[in-house]
Amino acid sequence: MGRKSKIISGGSKMCRKFFIFLLFLISYISIFPQSESAIPTLTLPVSPKSAGAGGTGTANIQSDAFGYWNNPAYLGYASERSFVSGGFYPGVIDWGGLNNYAISNYTINSYAISAGYNLQQQYDWLPVSIGVAYSGWQYNYGDIFGYSFGAKDKYNAYSFSLGLHTIVNISTGLTVKSINSVLEDTPGRRSETDLTALDYGILLNLPLNNFLNQPLKFNIDNKNSVYMDVDYNIGYSIQNVGDEIYYEDEAQKDPLPRTARLAHNINLSFRLHSEAINIKLLNLSYSIDAVDILVQKSPWDSVTSASKFDYQGLLGDIKPLKTLFLGKGDNHVLVRKGLEIELGEILYLSWGGFDGVLYPNMNTSGFGLKLTGLLKISNMLFPGTIISQLINKVDIQYNKAAYFDNSDLETNYQSIAVTISGF
Repeated sequence: MGRKSKIISGGSKMCRKFFIFLLFLISYISIFPQSESAIPTLTLPVSPKSAGAGGTGTANIQSDAFGYWNNPAYLGYASERSFVSGGFYPGVIDWGGLNNYAISNYTINSYAISAGYNLQQQYDWLPVSIGVAYSGWQYNYGDIFGYSFGAKDKYNAYSFSLGLHTIVNISTGLTVKSINSVLEDTPGRRSETDLTALDYGILLNLPLNNFLNQPLKFNIDNKNSVYMDVDYNIGYSIQNVGDEIYYEDEAQKDPLPRTARLAHNINLSFRLHSEAINIKLLNLSYSIDAVDILVQKSPWDSVTSASKFDYQGLLGDIKPLKTLFLGKGDNHVLVRKGLEIELGEILYLSWGGFDGVLYPNMNTSGFGLKLTGLLKISNMLFPGTIISQLINKVDIQYNKAAYFDNSDLETNYQSIAVTISGF
């Protein structure tokens, strides 16, 4: 762990500390009730597509430019189709409904670039794919009554994943985050820390059709059929694994929000196949993610003037039967649920929510638009044009989501993503 602390005296120390305390008190109470750890912003959802579906995504296999934030193993699965993808927020996002007359510039922003390649295209005997990605993220703690303390958290993340594609698909992934957290950056004073954190993940995709002797299909006539594809997916990731941090006083160390995510997902699609078109008419995806911050912190030690903490095991308080299959959260585990419906590879709608760890039944919603379906329909209507060269190779997506939907904390996400695949 690297660390840096540059302090220059100046200004009213008492006033400065009061406002910093007020700023972080608002942040922690309003948004991060499980605040036993430092830099709790690292647990916030990044993907707008995921945010609309309750913040799920640890086991989801839907196309998502930010999909590997929940689980870096997503890249190993997605790379089977060989792709290059880029996603970004078209503007900063006002976070948590906190921007008002007293607080401003309380924002989050992110972008992501990823690529994958299926080695089996070159070597028939090697059903392995490789995925890599780079992403940037920044959270600004905003200004109070027009005064900025320059407080912010940001990181640059580098992800790598391997996928094995046989009768089942299994992938593993790793993300390395280079984090910079600034407590204060004002004239005459700067207090910050730098550190490295790791995310690990695994994703298992079980395509039901691979276990059957023949595909699940319904013949409309001699030339048109509807195929049904069923996938069951299980994912696990552990995020923000790293050393404890401090800004100025080494005796005041705090742990990172090490987080366990265990999830499963069922994905059902109906695909129309004919001589003229091959398109998903309907795709249904339902996910449940169980999330637990693994930090256990003891009371303040008056002898050593320091807090003590330790980490739970890989699952923490997650009980698969209760939290994952019954979908029940509690005071220790946050349960996220999300439903996505995609129509004609053009429009998707999502609903979801999360409950547990002091979050009482929060809701989310979202929608998105895709270019893929429009290209397929256009090619069917106007065959033999350049559109036929773009089908299954180029996609543009727009995503919009409401997190903490219909509450005082409502946060509206937006993103645009471009994907080139199948090369």
